[in-house]
Amino acid sequence: EGEVKGAYRMKSGRKQEDRLMKVAVLIPSKSHEKLRALIRDFCRRLGQESMWLEKESSIVEFIRPE
Repeated sequence: EGEVKGAYRMKSGRKQEDRLMKVAVLIPSKSHEKLRALIRDFCRRLGQESMWLEKESSIVEFIRPE
Protein backbone atom coordinates (compact mmCIF):
# COMPACT_ATOMS: atom_id res chain seq x y z
CA GLU A 1 0.00 0.00 0.00
CA GLY A 2 3.04 2.21 0.30
CA GLU A 3 4.86 4.41 2.75
CA VAL A 4 2.90 5.80 5.71
CA LYS A 5 3.71 7.62 8.95
CA GLY A 6 3.09 5.86 12.25
CA ALA A 7 3.63 6.32 15.96
CA TYR A 8 4.22 3.82 18.76
CA ARG A 9 4.61 4.15 22.52
CA MET A 10 7.83 2.30 23.50
CA LYS A 11 8.11 0.18 26.64
CA SER A 12 10.14 3.02 28.12
CA GLY A 13 7.15 5.35 27.63
CA ARG A 14 8.89 7.32 24.88
CA LYS A 15 6.86 8.03 21.74
CA GLN A 16 8.50 6.73 18.57
CA GLU A 17 7.42 8.10 15.19
CA ASP A 18 8.46 6.30 12.03
CA ARG A 19 7.96 6.15 8.30
CA LEU A 20 6.59 2.70 7.59
CA MET A 21 5.97 0.47 4.62
CA LYS A 22 2.35 -0.67 4.75
CA VAL A 23 1.86 -4.01 2.98
CA ALA A 24 -1.36 -5.90 2.29
CA VAL A 25 -1.32 -9.63 1.59
CA LEU A 26 -4.08 -12.09 0.88
CA ILE A 27 -3.58 -15.53 2.43
CA PRO A 28 -5.82 -18.45 3.34
CA SER A 29 -6.79 -18.62 7.01
CA LYS A 30 -4.78 -21.83 7.44
CA SER A 31 -1.61 -19.77 6.76
CA HIS A 32 -2.14 -17.15 9.50
CA GLU A 33 0.32 -18.82 11.90
CA LYS A 34 2.99 -18.95 9.18
CA LEU A 35 2.49 -15.23 8.57
CA ARG A 36 2.75 -14.52 12.31
CA ALA A 37 6.03 -16.49 12.41
CA LEU A 38 7.37 -14.53 9.42
CA ILE A 39 6.48 -11.20 11.06
CA ARG A 40 8.04 -12.35 14.35
CA ASP A 41 11.25 -13.12 12.43
CA PHE A 42 11.23 -9.67 10.75
CA CYS A 43 10.66 -8.12 14.18
CA ARG A 44 13.74 -9.87 15.60
CA ARG A 45 15.94 -9.07 12.58
CA LEU A 46 14.98 -5.39 12.63
CA GLY A 47 15.27 -5.03 16.42
CA GLN A 48 11.62 -3.96 16.80
CA GLU A 49 9.66 -4.19 20.06
CA SER A 50 6.63 -5.24 18.05
CA MET A 51 5.09 -5.10 14.58
CA TRP A 52 1.47 -4.41 13.61
CA LEU A 53 -0.64 -7.21 12.11
CA GLU A 54 -4.21 -6.42 11.20
CA LYS A 55 -6.45 -9.24 9.96
CA GLU A 56 -9.66 -8.70 8.04
CA SER A 57 -12.09 -11.11 6.48
CA SER A 58 -12.53 -10.32 2.81
CA ILE A 59 -14.01 -11.85 -0.26
CA VAL A 60 -11.71 -11.36 -3.23
CA GLU A 61 -13.04 -11.68 -6.73
CA PHE A 62 -11.08 -11.31 -9.95
CA ILE A 63 -13.19 -9.75 -12.70
CA ARG A 64 -12.13 -10.43 -16.28
CA PRO A 65 -13.01 -8.12 -19.19
CA GLU A 66 -14.70 -10.80 -21.37
